Amino acid sequence: MEAESDERLLGTQSQSSAHQEGLVTIPEAPNPTQIQSLPAKKIGELSFASPFTAPLPSPNSLRRAFTDRIMAMNDNTHEEISEDLNLDLWKKNTTSRIIAVALDGSGDGDKAFFWALNNMIKNSVNINNKIILLTCRSANSTDTNRLEALTLLRSKLQLIKAANIVNTPVRAIILKGDVRHEITDVIEKLGVDILVIGTRGLGLVKRSVLGSVSDYLSKNSHCTCIIAK
Repeated sequence: MEAESDERLLGTQSQSSAHQEGLVTIPEAPNPTQIQSLPAKKIGELSFASPFTAPLPSPNSLRRAFTDRIMAMNDNTHEEISEDLNLDLWKKNTTSRIIAVALDGSGDGDKAFFWALNNMIKNSVNINNKIILLTCRSANSTDTNRLEALTLLRSKLQLIKAANIVNTPVRAIILKGDVRHEITDVIEKLGVDILVIGTRGLGLVKRSVLGSVSDYLSKNSHCTCIIAK
């Protein structure tokens, strides 16, 4: 009895000394079998859910979440220049398809535009088409670059009007940032069904070193991707 009293007294003195010195007593870790039976209860002084109950987010979802946060902070990331935009017309349904055309002001970009216009818009039957024109400027681009992008999209809007294409909603958006990531993200966000792009025709050596936007989009886009040559 005296030995037991001495041990209790010693434990009390140790705890008192620890509190005086500003130390924190860490409880002993529970048995693993106890953790499985306590999915969201306190274990010692820590409260946490059972491990491996939820899958880890994919890299693409993390990148999209980050992009959405950046877009929320900077309204200029995506600049919509569409006239009389009615978002109700852009709701997804089974009787229509959304066709996006990526433009960069080059001859290949123009080929993609006219190919989509002549082969997918004018010749379609019993399909309600919707067109999105996309172009992208770099994150550090100037106001002059923005004006060039604006002029490019407006010229294509005028061509669509001149082609007498009726009952076809059209949107035009200037993106800002890495062209590969921006286009990949926006076409998924807007529910695009088909992406039409051009190719700069880089040689194999240049393409392997610099990378190709068209190659990236064809491999990473969630929708069908057509490279018009």
